[in-house]
Amino acid sequence: MRWTPSRSSEPRTSHIDYYNMIVPIDKGFPNGAFPGNEYNCKCGIEQTEDTVTEVPADIEKVKPAPGLDNDPAKTGMLFNTNAPYYQKGYVHYKTLLPTAQRFVNNRFAVFKKTKEYKNGGKLYTHTLFDKSVHDAKDIQGIANMLAKDGKTVMINPTKLHYKDKLYNEVYKGLKDTHYYGKNPDLTIDGKFYEYESFETKNFQPKKIAAMLKHGAKQSDRIIINNKPNVGEGYIKWKIDEKVREGFYFKEVWTWNGKELVQVY
Repeated sequence: MRWTPSRSSEPRTSHIDYYNMIVPIDKGFPNGAFPGNEYNCKCGIEQTEDTVTEVPADIEKVKPAPGLDNDPAKTGMLFNTNAPYYQKGYVHYKTLLPTAQRFVNNRFAVFKKTKEYKNGGKLYTHTLFDKSVHDAKDIQGIANMLAKDGKTVMINPTKLHYKDKLYNEVYKGLKDTHYYGKNPDLTIDGKFYEYESFETKNFQPKKIAAMLKHGAKQSDRIIINNKPNVGEGYIKWKIDEKVREGFYFKEVWTWNGKELVQVY
């Protein structure tokens, strides 16, 4: 390949030594130089079968401009991530992302019917429900089982900021309550329920108290993970303990992975 001279009326001197230089395609020009590796460079390149030229020992090194320090023929990129346009654009992207996300939420985020049963039960899942969270499968399992029982169940968005317009659409029933701003996981026949679980594999009974405490901050109706099958008496004792501490519950249910049991 041949380095063709600049078409500029005032060519830069740093590339003159490379004019008409011929090198093997698989080797490239010396010092990593390449036509166009400085902004506004008007040098070019062309394929040729002419003989490879000798490279002068004292040839000037051409330092590529940030973002142009790559060979497009090898990388497939005209600009790499060092380009100032990319760097500035990324800063603006991070700044504008929350606004863009709110726009998308307000325009396109909806509840979609995912199940419907002959007894009238329906299951709706919001498009902003994050299926990758650790308790997502439990929430889906609980919701589907209740829909099978004939209830109308909605799996709510995983997290919404209370200032988002969408928050007031999904959680308008929380307005004027001290739960306003929270994100309960489920809406069952118009009532909000929070599901509480744990991530550690080394379960200890004290986790029951922690789940009750965290759940009560989201809703007065909660469902807690009881896959370790902790005794109902112990759970009721912990509920009474939390009530004495000032926490308020209307309903408490346990979920063992197969069935729900109301314990309060």
